[in-house]
Amino acid sequence: MLTDGHHIFASDGYVNSRRANYPYGDVDRPTYTSESGSMLGSAKFKFGYSGKVFEPIDEFKGDFARAYFYMATCYEDQIFKWKNNDRIANDVLDGTKCTVFVPWVLSTLKRWHKIDPVSRTDIHRNEAVFRFQGNRNPFVDHPEYVEAIWGN
Repeated sequence: MLTDGHHIFASDGYVNSRRANYPYGDVDRPTYTSESGSMLGSAKFKFGYSGKVFEPIDEFKGDFARAYFYMATCYEDQIFKWKNNDRIANDVLDGTKCTVFVPWVLSTLKRWHKIDPVSRTDIHRNEAVFRFQGNRNPFVDHPEYVEAIWGN
């Protein structure tokens, strides 16, 4: 699971170190903004969480959302056990095999999936990971699965 290519993304090392293990979310008040526009800061509370989050640029929001949906379905028998491992896991996971994510995360991921639809880059990346590890991210091939599984 930890080496699955569908959830590993190339990134700027400095920006990634600033992200640390903070969950992805919509930033209200940034304390850090990268040159490309990614932000770290307190979450927009209207989504039910006020902790620190990392918000990627719009171009990558759907990519991360579909990777999270993939991980939740592909590893449902493992990921639910992460609940209570640390504060970040408790902030994003609901401890079930079904929904997997707490409501604010699920809402954010579904919204990001919609505002950043599957692009040619996503399709090429999905194909490259398939050639490397032999499986595809079904949420790239069939974006409608997000709504079919988690609702609109």
